[in-house]
Amino acid sequence: MDNLNRNPWRDAALDFLVSQTVVLGEMSNILEALQEDWMRG
Repeated sequence: MDNLNRNPWRDAALDFLVSQTVVLGEMSNILEALQEDWMRG
């Protein structure tokens, strides 16, 4: 078995980074929408 390919800590870190990236993308979309509404208002 290859320990480098099956590292639970690395897998967990990658999962965390991916989820954080998704959250940041969602937040930036929400902020853009809010800013557009505010500019119009």
